[in-house]
Amino acid sequence: MSYSKSPRTYEEQLSILESRGLVIPDRATALHCLEHYNYYRISAYRFTLTERGNPDRFLPGTTFEQLWSLYCFDRLLRLLLTEAVRMVEISVRAHWAYVLGRGYGALAYEKPTVFRNPQRHTDVSRLQ
Repeated sequence: MSYSKSPRTYEEQLSILESRGLVIPDRATALHCLEHYNYYRISAYRFTLTERGNPDRFLPGTTFEQLWSLYCFDRLLRLLLTEAVRMVEISVRAHWAYVLGRGYGALAYEKPTVFRNPQRHTDVSRLQ
């Protein structure tokens, strides 16, 4: 497989965004973001900020800060969701351990007969 695009410097990446209509008032911050977060990761958030039917043309007046804000919002949302899922997982596991422990003893998880399918519980080969 061949690839026709050559690698671009951070300055060139910034120029590409500018050529597509993105306003970049603070070049130093924009360059920092590209250096540390990657052009493709950041530019993936452009779709709500571009002309309909032309994802390579930003809406007039769109700034790098708006693009960066979308990225930061998504990053924060992912962190919040991950934390919420973690809390639910811990709660389910705690409840599961409590029910098993109260009903079948402290080592209930080691007793195949406690589970709906005892063979599946003891079939170690499926874990490899």
